[in-house]
Amino acid sequence: MARAYTFTAEQQESLLDWVASGRTIRSWCREEGNCAPRAVYYWIEADPANEERLVRAKAIGHEMIAEECLEIADTPTTMRDDVSHRKLQIWTRLQLLAKWSPKYGALFPSERAAAQVVIHTGVPQYGE
Repeated sequence: MARAYTFTAEQQESLLDWVASGRTIRSWCREEGNCAPRAVYYWIEADPANEERLVRAKAIGHEMIAEECLEIADTPTTMRDDVSHRKLQIWTRLQLLAKWSPKYGALFPSERAAAQVVIHTGVPQYGE
């Protein structure tokens, strides 16, 4: 099925809400009934005000992603595999935030320096 290249006002608001919740334009476009990514980018380029609205939505979305990192870290777990997976989830989000936003760029001052994420689960480690 061909994707639509029209981008209605209702879809625009839906997209901005989606992005402000920390999700991507690409994932919004994959949802049933939404337009193709090309239509979104045409809309962004058509008017600087559209780009400003999207930039504001992304800034809010970055805060949502940072809060999600806290939720991931604060969720109790008893399985070692879960801890490794959560570290990866948090690390990935923090890396993306550092690339996307100058506000979070200070988390990773250089490409060689990596932040260490420590998750305290209350599960005793081997040898303790």
